[in-house]
Amino acid sequence: MSKDKLFQHLDTAFENGTPFIDYTDYYIYCLIPQSDGNWLEVSYDIASAEMDERTVNSTIAFRMLIEEIEKGISMEIEDFMLNNFKDFRNSIADKPEGEKAGLIIKELTLNTQKYSSNLPIITSKDKVDEIKSRIK
Repeated sequence: MSKDKLFQHLDTAFENGTPFIDYTDYYIYCLIPQSDGNWLEVSYDIASAEMDERTVNSTIAFRMLIEEIEKGISMEIEDFMLNNFKDFRNSIADKPEGEKAGLIIKELTLNTQKYSSNLPIITSKDKVDEIKSRIK
């Protein structure tokens, strides 16, 4: 059941803007923009096939995104250029809280090579099937 629900979220993830979707050998993590300005946070544990989801406001979404990138991705990807990411994060410090998550997602999807040669994120809707194929 969790797999089906995850697939539903992935299929509709791009309906209200560009989501953040990353994947490792162990989990899939998503921050999906919602029509009301909030974000749907979804995490899926591949081994147990368990999924957690919750709706968060844009400030919490930004904090969760920072944590996922700086602690999750940076530990999983050998060549992740954390200093480049921190420089970008610092460059948007004066932006409104509600915009920061979207700005980071835009930066990572448009400039993936600046951060890693193998950044495990989905950058467009046509790549969602890459994640689905990882789930048995």
